[in-house]
Amino acid sequence: MLSPIGVNSQLCCAYYELSLLNIHAVCKPLAWSVFRQSVLPELDRINTIKELLGVEFGFVSTLFEC
Repeated sequence: MLSPIGVNSQLCCAYYELSLLNIHAVCKPLAWSVFRQSVLPELDRINTIKELLGVEFGFVSTLFEC
């Protein structure tokens, strides 16, 4: 598909692992389910990196200085 809508629908189907014939199955609950499965397991790691960057660049002060 060469149109922007066609390309977008193909990307959407690839992301949610659906065929183009089943694109109507993409709904808000499915999107949140995919989000929870892909992002939430990494959330602790993301928060740790965010905190370390905050300390490194002085956005967060440390409680104990060595």
